[in-house]
Amino acid sequence: MKLQAEDPFIQRFMRDIGHFEFGQIHKRIQFPGFDRQSHCPDTADYWLSYWIHAFREILNHRKSCIFVLQDEMRSAPQATLVKLCRRLDLVPGDLQYATYFRSGTDQSSADIYSQPLHKEATEIYLELQRACLASI
Repeated sequence: MKLQAEDPFIQRFMRDIGHFEFGQIHKRIQFPGFDRQSHCPDTADYWLSYWIHAFREILNHRKSCIFVLQDEMRSAPQATLVKLCRRLDLVPGDLQYATYFRSGTDQSSADIYSQPLHKEATEIYLELQRACLASI
């Protein structure tokens, strides 16, 4: 929000590439069960609730998806993307995938979320991990 307010180019660029997921031009996807009135977009709980509904919907289609965790691409990019290439019947080639990912994990405090939402998100993330292991 701050970057888009400070630099009109950023907002225009995000709009032009259809990147409406967040910021001043946020357009919500109407995921089943997501109550956009239950949280204000200026709160962490809004975004965690949105994430929960988005990934719950993705998990509903797990049989037709291949899951790759961002955490795995950061911690073991070469092995993860070679496995993905093989799963897709692609030749991984000689590309060094580590150069494309920032190592480490994102750090945030669970204290900024309501405990029930954080618990639900954690359960969904664990389900995504299981789906990832099953798909590649």
